[in-house]
Amino acid sequence: MTSPSVPIGEILYTVSPYNPIPDMFIPIKYRDIIPPDPIYDNFGSFIAPGSREWFTYMYQLDLDTRDERLSKADDAKFIARIDELTADGDASRAHYQQYLEERSKEITELIIQEDIRIHDLAIYHGTSSKHVKYRQRQASDLTRWSNSYHNCMMNPQRPTSSNKKK
Repeated sequence: MTSPSVPIGEILYTVSPYNPIPDMFIPIKYRDIIPPDPIYDNFGSFIAPGSREWFTYMYQLDLDTRDERLSKADDAKFIARIDELTADGDASRAHYQQYLEERSKEITELIIQEDIRIHDLAIYHGTSSKHVKYRQRQASDLTRWSNSYHNCMMNPQRPTSSNKKK
């Protein structure tokens, strides 16, 4: 790459692209808190990633932000649990709604079948659907009375004669 302000043949020193994560083992607790920008100490000196000062800075940053991170983690867990309960509630509500719809269809089908049965009985008894119960009760009463009369005629009760005369 050439630059118009630098004569040809002269060496131009540049900084390599900044990588905030050093090419070495980093403890897991520091991986989430590594800042993306270069780190400077209180005197304005650059702290190189992976140096002893960098680990000291990360340790102090970990101590300073631990409560906040734990609070965020707890909030995230709470929100996840609320979302889970809400999803369960929504699923349960949807399942109950489906059950109600199925039950409503079953009840409607039963009502239709009962209406058909009553209509067929009305045709059998020669009456309207409104008077089927009355006709059934009347037929049942007349049949019972007729059977009772028939049984009385078939087996008459004769008076018993008493052996003792007064």
